[in-house]
Amino acid sequence: MNKLRIAEKRKFTAVHADISEFWGKNEFDTVLALHIFHHYLKSAEDYNNLIQFLRRLRMKVMFFEPHLPSDMQMRGAYRNYGNEDFVKLIATNTGLRRWECIGYGEEGRPIYKLTKK
Repeated sequence: MNKLRIAEKRKFTAVHADISEFWGKNEFDTVLALHIFHHYLKSAEDYNNLIQFLRRLRMKVMFFEPHLPSDMQMRGAYRNYGNEDFVKLIATNTGLRRWECIGYGEEGRPIYKLTKK
């Protein structure tokens, strides 16, 4: 992201950190959540932390790439949402009520763009 910022001569800050570090700093223009939130579905405690994080998160747009529900790492997970159910969970808890699939990433995972309207 920093290389893109320089190449495009843009002004933004790229934050590379665990989401749990942002409990008090949750206002962003754009959030890239690419193949990450499923890690918080593996236990009830992590799931509840994700929900609380999403409810505090404020942004104009989010790009969200869910996991593949058939991934081996999701066996025995507390929750293992299908793509549509997972994007609905994100939308419900962020207030970003509109979403559309804008393409596909690695291994055919859909990439959604979520916005308020």
